[in-house]
Amino acid sequence: MILFTVHGTPTPQGGRGAVPTARGTRLLSTGGVGLRDWRTAVSAAAADQADLVGCQTVPLEVTLTFRFPMPKSAPRHDREHGIRYRTRTPDIDKLTRAVLDSLTAAGLIADDSLVVALHASKVDVWQDWTGCTVRIEEAVPL
Repeated sequence: MILFTVHGTPTPQGGRGAVPTARGTRLLSTGGVGLRDWRTAVSAAAADQADLVGCQTVPLEVTLTFRFPMPKSAPRHDREHGIRYRTRTPDIDKLTRAVLDSLTAAGLIADDSLVVALHASKVDVWQDWTGCTVRIEEAVPL
């Protein structure tokens, strides 16, 4: 099992969009603000793990928990509890895409197609660290 934490602000990875220009169409990446910093942080943490365990080439089960700062306008009982599920943007699939691509870029996993089971959640936390916990395990055969 590989378990590590990435500190920072989770940022979604958008897709690509076609934009018409005077010279034809141009493809643009629609990544979120801070995507480069987030992917760099994830890649650095994953590269540290890759140095310890090597590149994973077997079917994998990945669990991701994204932690965001809870807004000050959150209800008092949520702030007192300290954590709640996040039901607002960003979309969980775009957050996941950014992390899995970074794990591949860092050499921790050979390709994100090796991920056969994915569990992801996003929460708001009150006065606690933000970022993502990443847990990677070899998938159990069916």
